[in-house]
Amino acid sequence: MRLFRKIYFRVLSGILLFAVTVPGYLLWETEKQSLQDACQYEEERIWNGLLAIQERVQRYGVGLDNDTVRNAVIIKEFRDIFETQGVLLRNGEVVFNISPYDFEQDVMKEMRTKSGLEKRDIFISAPQTADGKKLILFYQENAGFDTAYSFVIYLDVTDIYDRTGNLLLKGLGFTVFLLLVVGIWIYRSIYGVIEPLDALNRAAARIAKGEYGIRIPKHIVVARGKLGRLNMDEIEEVAENFNRMADKVEEHMEKLAEVNEKQRQLLGSLAHEIKTPITAVIGHADMLLTIRLNEDKRTNALLFILNEGKRLSSLSEKMLKLAGLYGEQKERIEKRETDIGKLFDNLKIQTSVLLKERRVSLRVNITPGNLKKWMDEDLMLSLLMNLVDNASKASEPGGSIIVSADETGFTVEDFGKGIPEQEINRVTEAFYMVDKSRTGNPGGAGLGLALCQQIVQVHGGKLIIESNLGKGTKVHVNF
Repeated sequence: MRLFRKIYFRVLSGILLFAVTVPGYLLWETEKQSLQDACQYEEERIWNGLLAIQERVQRYGVGLDNDTVRNAVIIKEFRDIFETQGVLLRNGEVVFNISPYDFEQDVMKEMRTKSGLEKRDIFISAPQTADGKKLILFYQENAGFDTAYSFVIYLDVTDIYDRTGNLLLKGLGFTVFLLLVVGIWIYRSIYGVIEPLDALNRAAARIAKGEYGIRIPKHIVVARGKLGRLNMDEIEEVAENFNRMADKVEEHMEKLAEVNEKQRQLLGSLAHEIKTPITAVIGHADMLLTIRLNEDKRTNALLFILNEGKRLSSLSEKMLKLAGLYGEQKERIEKRETDIGKLFDNLKIQTSVLLKERRVSLRVNITPGNLKKWMDEDLMLSLLMNLVDNASKASEPGGSIIVSADETGFTVEDFGKGIPEQEINRVTEAFYMVDKSRTGNPGGAGLGLALCQQIVQVHGGKLIIESNLGKGTKVHVNF
């Protein structure tokens, strides 16, 4: 569940970062705006106070040249307006200060100079800390009512910082509570999504090890979906697709195993089948080399070797075709529209020598006469040749074989020995033969019908055999 832990902690970290930074930023902006509003209000009040002092000095000080009286009036008016918030200085000396703080004028001058303000402008400092309180200082060097005076007015903004701090603490507390609630919900939700994926991962790993029967039970996806309170349609779809994929993989592997087993059996049977004729060929060849034979026996031995060589050649050719068809897919055969009349003409040519040797006649019947069908012509010709070959072997000299075609497929019929009913289902097995004596005949290895069966299957058709002992056999190729 490493993926789950990564996703969970990243989501939770993102939410925590969002929950802390956004409220923190909003509180900082709120605090900043509150300080600006307070400073603006206080600056307006100071200017109004200075105007009031100037008016009163002009009103009460008219005709008074006595500096003592004038100074007394200024101090009284300053005290009445600013009370404990103000410090009044004259020529650098403090003349009024009933506030709990002392202010250094040199420091205030330096701060004002750095700010670039004129002497008659009111300088507003950044928040200062004094005795555990936050103060904002307002300083003017040449007061409007008398250039010999300077003053410092302080504004206590501690309550703004306190309110912001309290809101921040409450916000953090609420954030912690919200994170606990949301964290549990996110945990359950993400776990509900990841658990089926983890199950898919484990199942895929087991399939990769060869356990092709592994599937994802639907109840795992549904249960986790309910646990996470999520819409699990997509996860269910992934699980269903995974199971379908696993079905296809298992089916494919079963087919491969089946094909492999058939080919293994086929090769084993072939090795066993060719052992006898090879031994006989070696024996006859050795006899020709070591024993002086008359011309007839020598000719018979050579004919035997020739016939057995032909049989082995035919056997090898059929084996290659059959082994190839076991591993082929339907999509790989080359189907095209084929004229059945031309196909049957080719069949007659290919089987003419064989049928002449066995003294069996071949008749064809096509309905309708211009019939055409989609097929792999080479494979279908091989199928018909094998069926005609088998039919000729079952027929007596002078017998006949009928090959017919219609819209449903082909039919090859003979009137020979027939096949016992209990053997019909096995005649399409490789190397299986009803008449065991055929192994001595050229080409008789029991591969013909096995090859036909595979050709019909790759064409998507069906091979049906009907037979009666002593009456003959009819093979239908429907496709």
